[in-house]
Order: sequence, then structure tokens, then C-alpha cells
Amino acid sequence: MIAPSFVSSRPAGLLALAITLAAATRMSMPPTVVIGVASAGVLRWWAGFTGFFTVLRGRHINSPF
Repeated sequence: MIAPSFVSSRPAGLLALAITLAAATRMSMPPTVVIGVASAGVLRWWAGFTGFFTVLRGRHINSPF
């Protein structure tokens, strides 16, 4: 999950990766996995709901990609 997210062009995935790496510096593996999955899900949902990251990428707000 980390390698595709690291080279991803989606800002939500890159932000989730940063959150996961920050959690990994302080916590053991199980909480880090939960935080990583939860942050990826919430950020992708939020990005799709608000269209925030699609505007940052210069694409139309209603674009699914």
C-alpha cells in the first residue's frame, strides 16, 4: 500500500502517507496500520465530497479522477 501511494499523483494519498509515517515514528504496527487505513479512507472521502483536491490539481470539480 505504501509504494503505490508514494508515487501516486493524488494529494489525498500522499497526505495519508505522511500521516502514516508520522504515526509509525511514535506507535507500534497495529495502531499505525489502523491510522493509515483510516486516514486514507477519510481523506479520499473528504476529497471526493468537497472536491478540494481536484481543484488543487487543476481539474474540474465533478471529475471522478
